[in-house]
Amino acid sequence: MSKTDDEFLYISEMIDSTDKINNLIDKLFILLIKQLDEGKNFDKMKHYLNICITLSTRSTDDIFNWLNENQNESKYVLFLGIFYYYNILNLDKNTSNKGFKCLIKAASYHLILQLYL
Repeated sequence: MSKTDDEFLYISEMIDSTDKINNLIDKLFILLIKQLDEGKNFDKMKHYLNICITLSTRSTDDIFNWLNENQNESKYVLFLGIFYYYNILNLDKNTSNKGFKCLIKAASYHLILQLYL
């Protein structure tokens, strides 16, 4: 089995189509951090996140709206900022400024998040 096959298997086992949206987002966040820790580039990370979203029963709009409405935890602020900054959800072409503001806000909550800026 190739490394790509192993990664896809990991992703498909991680995502459950019956997950509540907050559980799905937590799993996506874990995947994001794992990808960052492994030094994956953002194109590959965007690809994996989109695969996960496709495997779930949620739309990108559902995820974006939930993140936008649930900014009570720094991980959700960070995640929304990354989605904006790297346009992971293909929202529009001018999202990097919104993303940077979210990333700065998240980093102000936790110094460790500054490593990802």
